[in-house]
Amino acid sequence: MTKATEIKPGQLWERLRRASAHGHACGALVPIPTAAIILEDGGVRFQLRLLESLQEKEATKAIQVASKESPRPTFNPFLPYEKDLFVGDISSTHAVVLNKFKVIDHHMLLVTRDFQSQTDLLTEADFDAMVLCLNEIDGLAFYNGGEAAGSSQPHKHLQVLPLPMLPDPKEPSIPIGPLLQKFVSSKDVTTHPSLPYVHAFQSQKDTWSQPVERRAALWLQAYHRLLRATGLWHGEARPSGPQMAPYNLLATREWMMLIPRSQEFYQRISVNSLGFAGGLLARTSAELIQLQEIGPFEILRHVGIPLDS
Repeated sequence: MTKATEIKPGQLWERLRRASAHGHACGALVPIPTAAIILEDGGVRFQLRLLESLQEKEATKAIQVASKESPRPTFNPFLPYEKDLFVGDISSTHAVVLNKFKVIDHHMLLVTRDFQSQTDLLTEADFDAMVLCLNEIDGLAFYNGGEAAGSSQPHKHLQVLPLPMLPDPKEPSIPIGPLLQKFVSSKDVTTHPSLPYVHAFQSQKDTWSQPVERRAALWLQAYHRLLRATGLWHGEARPSGPQMAPYNLLATREWMMLIPRSQEFYQRISVNSLGFAGGLLARTSAELIQLQEIGPFEILRHVGIPLDS
C-alpha cells in the first residue's frame, strides 16, 4: 500500500465512482443486465432478477462458471487483480476492487493482498476492512464461505453492496431488513421464528457508536458468537483456521446474521449470501417460473439447514 493508493477517510465513495466510470469506459467492467421482479413470501418482498440477453462473451462465460456449467478458471483473478477495476487500498491487508461482472452498481470486493482461502475463518483484519467500508458507505457486507455457499473464487474476498439494493423508494433497502428490524434492539444472539433454516442473528447497532478502530474487534467477537450458536465452532478456543462447514455471513451497520449451508443449488437455482438478504437470480424465464412456484423461502430452506431436518 502506498500513499497514492490508500483510501483515506471520506474518500471511498468518490474513488468508487471514479473507478466505476473508468471501468465502464475501458470495457473492464462488464454489466450483467437483469429485470427486477418483486415476489412477496412470508412477509418479505424478495427481489428476483431475471437475466436478460447477454451481449458480452465474458459475461456469458462468467454466468456459466457461476452456474457450474463451465469449470472454474485455473488462474487467480485476484493475484494480481485487474488494474482497471482497482479502487484503492482500504487497509494494509485488503484492496478494494470492483466486481467485474456487476448486477448492481458499485459492487465492491474486499480482496486479501496475499492468498488466503475462501474456506478460512474470517479474521480481525477482514472485519477491519469491512467496517472501514461500511463506515464510508451505508451498505450490505457479505461473505460466501465456500463453494456450497455460492463462492466462485477460492481467494478470500468479502463483498459490499451500497444500499439500497433496488433504486425504488417504495422498496426496503434490503428485502429481509423489515423482518429483522424488531430484533435490532436486542443485545443477545437470537433467531427469527419465521425463518425456516438454521441461522443466528446479532444486533450490531451499539457497536456503531464505538470508535472505528474498536469496531473490528467487536464484530469479530459477534462473528465468533454466531459460529458457536449455529454449531460451526465448538470448544473454548478462539475460532481460527479452516471453517468447519460452508456458511453465508451478512452484515450491515445494524446487524449481523450467519446461515450454515448444505448445498449451493436447489433445482438448478444457485443461491449465495444475497439470497438470504432477499435477492435471487434466475438465468431463464423457466427458472423464474420455477422460483415463483417453489417460493423463495422454500428454496432457502433447502440450501440452508432446514429446521425440520
